[in-house]
Amino acid sequence: MGLGVFAVISNKLTLKKILTLTQQALHENVGLFFCSKYRKKTMLKIQNRSQLHHIIDPDIHKLITLRLSQLDSSFPTPMIIMVPGDTLSSIEKEIGFPILTNLFDDISYPDPDFMPSCEALEDHGGCYEMLFILGDGDNTVEIFIPKTGVDPLLLSMCSRFAIMATQPKAYFKEIPMNTTKNTGIHPIDPLVSEVYETLTDNMKEEFHERAAIIEFESNTTREHAERMAMNTVLTKMNAEK
Repeated sequence: MGLGVFAVISNKLTLKKILTLTQQALHENVGLFFCSKYRKKTMLKIQNRSQLHHIIDPDIHKLITLRLSQLDSSFPTPMIIMVPGDTLSSIEKEIGFPILTNLFDDISYPDPDFMPSCEALEDHGGCYEMLFILGDGDNTVEIFIPKTGVDPLLLSMCSRFAIMATQPKAYFKEIPMNTTKNTGIHPIDPLVSEVYETLTDNMKEEFHERAAIIEFESNTTREHAERMAMNTVLTKMNAEK
């Protein structure tokens, strides 16, 4: 009589169960091997230090650890971390709005006129960090994207528009909101300053608020934050015409 083979497929095997099955296999003269059920990895949501061990990507792990140390507590909203195998549709379903379609003019990537709706998109060498600020700044969505294994069109967009991250600095406990009520405040970049002078008072106020939020949330320089804020304000203004 030939030797039989018995396969055990499970993700919940205890040592006691393994020993019992092994003894049974020896008694019945059959071969035995164990394997786990395939479980597709999905994106992670990280909000505090106790969840850091779930992050496998070393570059994202390092960046999230830095962000937590800068906040000295936890994220107000979960940080979303994509993992290899995640699709564009899965991440858009999770956050509730499209990434590759501009929220103001409905132009989609790779259309040459496309501009991303995110407030900041930075290249950290081994991963991308994308920040969305919703409404009046009360809600943010931050996504960390590995450079391999995820949707190729998303990676293409990130490669095209991401700006290399600057040297990180400490977060502030409160967001410094510079508005038009503070007289004498003008953008640092001469080109941004020139465009700034053409804005209405309401648009100027929105520009300053957006720049302050971006500077705080994405941990970037004020000059970079002002460029990103001006892009958002102009995109919104053109869409409303």
